[in-house]
Amino acid sequence: MVGLFVLAVLVRPQAPLLPTGSTAPSIQLRSTSGRLLNANAAAAHHALIVEFIEASCVTCQQKAPVICTDSVAFSRDLFVMIGAGGESAQPLTDFAARYLPRTCAVTLLVDPMLQATHAYQAAVVPTVYIVDAQGRIAYSSVAASGIDGVAPALQKIDG
Repeated sequence: MVGLFVLAVLVRPQAPLLPTGSTAPSIQLRSTSGRLLNANAAAAHHALIVEFIEASCVTCQQKAPVICTDSVAFSRDLFVMIGAGGESAQPLTDFAARYLPRTCAVTLLVDPMLQATHAYQAAVVPTVYIVDAQGRIAYSSVAASGIDGVAPALQKIDG
């Protein structure tokens, strides 16, 4: 009897992220309430934290409280979540109501044409970037570990 052993190796390719130190693309999108926001300008001399999500993403749902905690701890910085699935405002509003505590200082932005999503090469969700006060990419990562890395990265950036 010949035994057949199958070895499955899962290869998880790293998402192509914008390089650290490169100039961050501008983000000008509408919030779920319809307000037009130029996120880079609104951050004005502070860090801009950008998380690309999809309302149906389980990891995004599970890690939403972490980003909220960070938004309160680093309140001088600007936190935005961008719908990377081309969702309308309603699914993102529902996401916020279900997964973001009321104390959360995160603005949800709608990206129906995926302009920011493509500019930031957000091929998987969650993808997170920190743009420093000079408008350069200071941190980028994907998945749950990327969200967990935001606070330590901000501690280094904010001093």
